[in-house]
Amino acid sequence: MGQLYEIDVRGRTREGDKEIHMFLKHVIPGEAIKSLLSVDISYSNEVFFYNKLCDIYNRLQENANNQVVIKRFFFNFQGENNQEVVVIDYQFLFYRSPVTDIMHFIYTGTDRKFREAHMNDLKDLYHKELTEFLQYFDLNGNDVYPREVYDKDFEDSLDYGLMIGLYVLPIIFTEEDKFPDFGKESINNMSFKMSNRHKDRITEIVEEYLENGILN
Repeated sequence: MGQLYEIDVRGRTREGDKEIHMFLKHVIPGEAIKSLLSVDISYSNEVFFYNKLCDIYNRLQENANNQVVIKRFFFNFQGENNQEVVVIDYQFLFYRSPVTDIMHFIYTGTDRKFREAHMNDLKDLYHKELTEFLQYFDLNGNDVYPREVYDKDFEDSLDYGLMIGLYVLPIIFTEEDKFPDFGKESINNMSFKMSNRHKDRITEIVEEYLENGILN
């Protein structure tokens, strides 16, 4: 929902030459964005992450003899070889049910055929990985987020899948050469030329929800 810029500032001080690395985020202008998120809350979440949570992640990575580069990516190095890259983005960090994260992935990143074949696999995998991740913080996943609560939250949050699909899929399926410039245009004035896949994907979600009784 914004453009991230990296700025290197170099200069001479009384203590000698100095260099500062900064990140600058330009939030997409427009009233539509304000209806989706609070810029103040998003900023506070990211400041909290970079000032507090990064220390925890750094300690975890140091214990694993890994190298961390904070540019929204974690790089796992063994010697000079990069073994693994993990993408991070904490601008939408909220106190809420974790199932909204997997809903976002499922209904913006998969089609109906894939969901019919692997929906339960995705649910199982997400809860398993979440439980294992909580162990880094000495938390028992079965106490913090029992599977039966997770399953109920998943069913109760299915409407979020349709909502996020309606919001995000127009951007995902915009024709590559027709993508608007988010840094220059107000979102209220943007026009999107979407591929035929967008209509197919939205139709699949609506049909799925109608057949399962989520919409009536």
